[in-house]
Amino acid sequence: MTVIGKSVGDGAVALFDSLGTALSDRLELGRAFATLSLRDSARALGICAEPALGLSTLVGADDAHTRIQGWLLFGLFDVGLKQGSPNPDVPGCQAQKRQLFDAAFAGLPNHLFISGNLPSYAQVTVLRLGNRVIGAVPGEVTTTAGRRMREQMLASARKAGLPVTEALILGHANGYLEYITTAEEYTAQYYEGGSTIYGPGEAAMFGRALARLAASLSAGDSLPATAAPPLDLVVGHQRRVLPHKSSSRVPAPRVERVWCTGDTLYAWLQLGGAAEWPVATGEVAAQPRVEVVVDDATRTVVSWDDDPALELRLRSRRGGLGWWELRWSGASGRAYRVRIPGVTDSNPVKCSTP
Repeated sequence: MTVIGKSVGDGAVALFDSLGTALSDRLELGRAFATLSLRDSARALGICAEPALGLSTLVGADDAHTRIQGWLLFGLFDVGLKQGSPNPDVPGCQAQKRQLFDAAFAGLPNHLFISGNLPSYAQVTVLRLGNRVIGAVPGEVTTTAGRRMREQMLASARKAGLPVTEALILGHANGYLEYITTAEEYTAQYYEGGSTIYGPGEAAMFGRALARLAASLSAGDSLPATAAPPLDLVVGHQRRVLPHKSSSRVPAPRVERVWCTGDTLYAWLQLGGAAEWPVATGEVAAQPRVEVVVDDATRTVVSWDDDPALELRLRSRRGGLGWWELRWSGASGRAYRVRIPGVTDSNPVKCSTP
């Protein structure tokens, strides 16, 4: 493993050095974003107004149409689980898809119990990083569908005058909308086609959306974060997300709460700007930032943030501030305080011996 790692490292260094003056600290950036209301705008988007799962999502395979042999209710009634092949009659917007339980109940089960729980929005993003454009879609894109999307996106960006040479598709981004297949793949109704919930026009719809966004990409650097427009964030349910404004004043660090469980001492802390407090520096800090001291006259330091027995983890970032959790596993039946040197000490807490 050492030899392999050294070989990979040497190759990476050689590649970096070979770039020479072509390597620059400037990277052209661009971005474009859209939230598609799939049900309300279905006609304009060219997809089905009501999503549906196909039978093959339960009993389909990618190598052949799988059948559940003998699946008749009480041995007499066909309730839509026996058929595994595509619907030859191609009725309605979902075309060849056999919906779950459609043999006995038509589309009623889907309408009453299934479609309302399926995603109704899709977020689509196109990013430009130098000479590449990246399209992000909320689903699993088949190989052929992805190739077509890349071609559309690249052609659109070039037509808009962007100096791009390559396009990439990133799936599973901004949510999850099951599979995205081409119309031809959808016709076969294997597992992927049965999981393409908005019908055979879904991949083409995403291709058009990506192409429009690629054409609208900025030719220069992206806007600063403070100028970002508000976004409609939809992951299951729609929410309004406003651009984040950095705090103009960073409040003094403080200890929110301290407690013990057995021989482990815990504390929640606010330690100023999140960017100033990396989760792990990899080296000993010049000055201790957090200490655990004995609650007596000596205030003896028993641990600090570079002690292997003390963990300091980022819990969240809010308002540009870092909120942290401290865990120290060296408590032994004494009272302790958590100290931020030069700022504040917590109230004492007694830790019992396990």
